[in-house]
Amino acid sequence: METNGKSCDICSRMNSVELATSRCIDCFDDLCEKCANSHRANRLSMEHRVMSLDDSQAADFVPDTVGFCEKHADRKLEVYCFDDELACCLMCATTDHRKCKMVESLEECAEKQASEGDKKKLEEILEEFNQECEDDKSSLSKNKEGFGAQVDDIRSRIQSMKESVVRFLNDKEAEFMEQLISLQNEKNDKYAAKVDSLSEFQEKVGVDIKKMKNCTEKKQSSSIFRDEKS
Repeated sequence: METNGKSCDICSRMNSVELATSRCIDCFDDLCEKCANSHRANRLSMEHRVMSLDDSQAADFVPDTVGFCEKHADRKLEVYCFDDELACCLMCATTDHRKCKMVESLEECAEKQASEGDKKKLEEILEEFNQECEDDKSSLSKNKEGFGAQVDDIRSRIQSMKESVVRFLNDKEAEFMEQLISLQNEKNDKYAAKVDSLSEFQEKVGVDIKKMKNCTEKKQSSSIFRDEKS
């Protein structure tokens, strides 16, 4: 098996040198055979994806960009504290940053970043449209000949830019509606599950009440029979 002269990252941290034969896609570490076997057996890393160096290079795999917590090396970064301007794991968030006012998950931050990107893209389209108008106005002022043709060209550009903006807004509307419907379906499923669970519990309580009534009636009948006999 080819190693390309890579050293085991874990052994290197322990001031030892061993040739790497594998790579953990989740930790980004190159591993020797012994460390790779330990990595697969460790409860904290047994679900990590470990493959040979040859396979990882042949697949041209691009690892996840999420890193690991500085304080808890076995936990990935999950939240971002805006007060301390620091990314950390969920354990740190519930201990070191529990008093911070603004702590959000990295997923929420990514969604906001994407939303900001959409806003910036729309602004760029509108700025481009505005610049087009300015250029056309300048061109009309400098050259009055062929005015009719220029008007048609300007109208065509405005129409094209309008269609681009409308298409962009329609795409975002469809995307947001899809997310909203998905969230609604998820809430409905959870509500239906709770209703089913409550109905099942209510049915069991009804059965227990009926049994208790039957038992009470039997005891009363038995008592009456003993009184009559005595």
